[in-house]
Amino acid sequence: LLAGLATLPLIYLLGVELGGRTTGVAGTALAAVGFWPDLVSRTGLSDGWYPPFAAAALLLLVRGVRRARRLDFAAAGVVIGLAIQTTSFARSLTALAVVLIGTAWFPAGSEQRRKLLAGLGVVLILAVIAGLPTLVAARSGPVDGGALWWLGAANGARDHGVASGLVERFARAVVMPLWSDGPVWVHGGGMRPALDRVAGAFLVLGTALGIAGVVLRRRLVDALFLVSVPVLVLPAVLAPLDPAMAPSPVRCGGAMAPVFVLAGAGFASVIGALARSLASPLGRRLAAAVAIGAVTLSALAGRSVVRGTFAETWDRSAWNASELGEVVRGAVAIGVPLERARVVPHPHWVDTRLVGAEAGHPETDLAIDPQAVLNAAGRAGPQLYLVHPDDHRTLRTLKEKLPGAAVIRFESRTGNRPFLAVIDLSVNGGE
Repeated sequence: LLAGLATLPLIYLLGVELGGRTTGVAGTALAAVGFWPDLVSRTGLSDGWYPPFAAAALLLLVRGVRRARRLDFAAAGVVIGLAIQTTSFARSLTALAVVLIGTAWFPAGSEQRRKLLAGLGVVLILAVIAGLPTLVAARSGPVDGGALWWLGAANGARDHGVASGLVERFARAVVMPLWSDGPVWVHGGGMRPALDRVAGAFLVLGTALGIAGVVLRRRLVDALFLVSVPVLVLPAVLAPLDPAMAPSPVRCGGAMAPVFVLAGAGFASVIGALARSLASPLGRRLAAAVAIGAVTLSALAGRSVVRGTFAETWDRSAWNASELGEVVRGAVAIGVPLERARVVPHPHWVDTRLVGAEAGHPETDLAIDPQAVLNAAGRAGPQLYLVHPDDHRTLRTLKEKLPGAAVIRFESRTGNRPFLAVIDLSVNGGE
């Protein structure tokens, strides 16, 4: 929630950079009622901080490029470094700095080019310094395809090979706002456009106006916003071992700010045209009515997704960690030590870390190796094991080792997700 709220004022400031206060207000309004930012916030993942950090870095880089101020470049470097310590997706922000400064470098004069190159150096140096703890930890750890996602296709793509896989994932990620946000429901995906129809229409108009501004008026700021979107979806594109993540509302979340700013530009142009078409109070009232109607329609669409389809998909697809956590909490309350309350992992079942969190102990992973159940059950004292109904081997082991234990079947409140609790409150346990 905090990450989503932090993104809104940054979208406003970015809108001011692109087209003035009206664009900032329009883009912020669309983002505030849109379901894309809401879904990313509701996932509760640490990667949900990628959008506000990306928006802050983009704002500082745009200001630095337009004004050639080293202070803006320095602040951008610090933000990027701090972002890297928050989420691995933020490594794409270094590419953003290179692309934005490179975009401004080509049409610039010799003196301006020198300032831009110096600014790029400041950004990269401070980003490394601010992100040093995470960078050192990543360097000292094992290097695998996950650590090298930013190199792209480090271990090959599972879908269509290296080159064709990159191109296809890039195309899917870029059109996500207007086409499909992918199948990964835990990231908010639902095979629907990431924007509702109102915001999507404004995005098309705003993008067209931006392209016209670059081609006809050579407006640098339009070019900066247009090129930022493809760069900020790189965490989805350069994930070769997770092709379903391209696109993903979370992995593409960095593009959220420029997308809504461009949509805000289209929104503001429509409202401005209506207000100017009738040079009277009637024109202003008509423009205000259209603005309120558009935001209302967008809000209703967002509510339909968040409270309707997304909530239904979540309840239908998510495992009932909270219900397992309730059983653990109850067992602890009647005398079972927390270290003796365990979840036996099973393929494609509940995340045992979440069970501990739901039981009031987020620092504890309640998993126990299935091979260790026999020895653990043999120790004296009260104990609890939560088992998947299809894990017949573990159930047989527990029944043999704990003949006096009670086996209780719990039915889920949200669908066909039963689980079994094997609990033994005797002092001798399986001795």
